[in-house]
Amino acid sequence: TVVDHDEARVRREYRAYWEQTINAAAQRNQGLRQDNRAQRLLDQGFDELTGPAGQILVGTPEYVAERLIGMHQDLRHDLHFLQIDNGLGPAGTEEVMHLIAEEVAPHVRKETALSAT
Repeated sequence: TVVDHDEARVRREYRAYWEQTINAAAQRNQGLRQDNRAQRLLDQGFDELTGPAGQILVGTPEYVAERLIGMHQDLRHDLHFLQIDNGLGPAGTEEVMHLIAEEVAPHVRKETALSAT
């Protein structure tokens, strides 16, 4: 999960980091007999993984909150684990944690509480 008020910038920056990380992992695993998850992720593509039905949440606080609310409506789960990517560095990770705690989570809690009634 990566959150920022500037969606275009956060998607562009995270995409560059993601491609570098996944390409390196795919090359390390090339030729191994084991399943190459990194190659499968590359084949799936960044846009699909971060799109409306993707498993990676990258965008504004509003976008991430709406994605989580949509997942809750589909799955009716009570707990959702968010992983903040370590490629952000300490300051970036702290900023994302604040945005999730101060903007994403309150909106998700409010909307999912309303849907439970």
